[in-house]
Amino acid sequence: MSTATRPSVFGAPAYHSLDPDQTAALLQQALEAIPAALSSAEIISPTDLSRARAAQVLRRVVHERGLTLCAADPALRVSATDEDRLVGQALRQVFGLGFLDTLLPPERDDVQEITINPDGQVRIIPRGGGPWRTVAVRPSVAEVYNVLNKILADLNKRVSFAEPIVDGRLPASPRMPAGARVVVVAPPAVVTATGYPAVNIRLFPAELIRPQTLLDWGVLNEAMAEFLCERVQEACGILVAGKTGSGKTTFLNYLSCFIPDHHRIVTVEDTAELRLSGPDGQERADWVRLETRPPSIDGTGEIRFIDEVNTTLRMTPDWVIVGEVRQGAVATVLLQTQISGHGGMSTIHAADARRAVDTLVMRCMQSDEYKGNAAGAKEYIALGLDLVVHLGWVGEPGQPARRVTAIAMIEPKVRSGEVRLRYLFRYDKEQSQAQGRPVWKGPADLGTSYDRTDSDLN
Repeated sequence: MSTATRPSVFGAPAYHSLDPDQTAALLQQALEAIPAALSSAEIISPTDLSRARAAQVLRRVVHERGLTLCAADPALRVSATDEDRLVGQALRQVFGLGFLDTLLPPERDDVQEITINPDGQVRIIPRGGGPWRTVAVRPSVAEVYNVLNKILADLNKRVSFAEPIVDGRLPASPRMPAGARVVVVAPPAVVTATGYPAVNIRLFPAELIRPQTLLDWGVLNEAMAEFLCERVQEACGILVAGKTGSGKTTFLNYLSCFIPDHHRIVTVEDTAELRLSGPDGQERADWVRLETRPPSIDGTGEIRFIDEVNTTLRMTPDWVIVGEVRQGAVATVLLQTQISGHGGMSTIHAADARRAVDTLVMRCMQSDEYKGNAAGAKEYIALGLDLVVHLGWVGEPGQPARRVTAIAMIEPKVRSGEVRLRYLFRYDKEQSQAQGRPVWKGPADLGTSYDRTDSDLN
């Protein structure tokens, strides 16, 4: 609601509309009347009759409370338009997802991720990539918590002072056709002067990634796609690296398109986000999805990542795909599966291809097998890993975009104590900016292009 005060005209008294605090309080009071008017079943599975009764109750409360506020403040005006807007907001919270409804299908299908900052600002990333955009949505603190607890109810979770951090996978629904991943950090785990939590909702794409999808988005070019297709069909070990939000999981989905239909795939993730498709563009048939689980409040029921990765080897997989390598034991087991002839893919957080390998070395050195043994870890990586694909945000005319910034082959032999990377494709920032489109250097341009260890290895 606008808080602007209208100027006096020809001596008429100035008046103002509801301020944000009054609006939030009035909305909350209206919502508190719903449990007495509707049963839980009527709210979960509403009919036209229950919707009409809810609207009637909400309108009565809004009108009566508005009159009370106006009596206490003669300069306040609550118009019929104000009442309609408040009733609409309340109905969306009762039967929908409140402020999120305007950002989700069917109203919008172009949103990839939604965040709420501790100052109450709502921002989105559009589907296919792009910079964060602030949207003209400003929910109250109470509405944010109401909506969060509503969508978390399917997970038997709730945001509270005792459990301020919640991370989970939301099931598919009409508003989130493929489901979503939600992360909530509420006070006291987040520093905020307003009471708002920090929220990330990453919407899984309803459409499966197909071989042409990333080409259409300009993430890579035809030559790179053809090269990667051949390497996947050879069951190479591939590590996809990049910063948070660079599109690593999407790229795993893309690479899975090239895995032959008759191959059996087992995936392991903390939160199941992968949606693998086959060469025919349909969801994989021979695919087993494993997902970890944190311990309960009493410390029981945990399903550990390393246990699931070890379990994959007993499931006769052709491919083992690990959502992210975070632990040393996971790194060594994954590399072992690739050394023994299985196809393997994973992701890792890293600023470039070289740092991806260096990080993987450190992960291996955290394991019992290679604790403190950098030389052994490097030999293991050279044997078990074939390619590193790095993704990043790059600045091009118009707006930043996700691109493959490098594809590097791992030399199978450690030289001078280093794992050597040979670059086969590299994003050409200068030419991309000059031509106004993504440009990459390929093998013909790069020749025998190694990383920083050239001087040591030649």
